Amino acid sequence: MSGQLGITRYRLCPMSRDDAAHSVALRWIANPLLDASRDLLDRFPALWIFDDTYPDYLQSYLRALRKEDEEGAIKAVRSYFKRVDAVILDTLKAMLPQQQPQRSESRPTRREGK
Repeated sequence: MSGQLGITRYRLCPMSRDDAAHSVALRWIANPLLDASRDLLDRFPALWIFDDTYPDYLQSYLRALRKEDEEGAIKAVRSYFKRVDAVILDTLKAMLPQQQPQRSESRPTRREGK
């Protein structure tokens, strides 16, 4: 398991002490992002999306990576997140109150001192 990382309680941790130095930069970047994600999902659990197509997406993405098919990997990621982002946006729209368009009154206002 040398060089692999595991996620424990939303934290990225080295799998062994020997590999800790190699993952410092990755942990510095990942841990704040994981903390922010955890906090966001704790506050808004409706944003936790369980997509049935995730295993299919992951297989096509990994297949493209193994073949060193950059365009295929990009296509897999874009199509997956386009689909999931649409679900998240629909969820957010349903959660937010609908706002009526406000009329703007275009009357000039008088500034004090002028």
